[in-house]
Amino acid sequence: MISEENILELIGKEMKSILNSDNAFHGYSFVITNETQYEKDEELKSQKKMIFIVIKYYPATLNFGQIIMPIQLDVISEANKIDIAKRLLYAFAETYNLEFNDDYTIKQYFQSPSVLSNFNE
Repeated sequence: MISEENILELIGKEMKSILNSDNAFHGYSFVITNETQYEKDEELKSQKKMIFIVIKYYPATLNFGQIIMPIQLDVISEANKIDIAKRLLYAFAETYNLEFNDDYTIKQYFQSPSVLSNFNE
């Protein structure tokens, strides 16, 4: 069975691929973690062009013999740069929607990204 760590690692590799393939993300880096381990480090927070990606896991279900494990990606960008975060998520969803990972154990299905909230820290 696929673990939460496998999913975290897979999404991390895919996000890195997106960041490296588009010049709009030049100089950007990201930190990816799950919601129980997320802590916004003050040193990282002060860095320019830093994106935080937090994965929230929902309960898995068994559907027609397949395990379905919904996740939510929360992306926190630097101040006044929501356009970069949206572009990253749209590129991610467009690139990896309905794709299998390398060993065909995970088929990914993503809904269109949406802005849940905009706020300043």
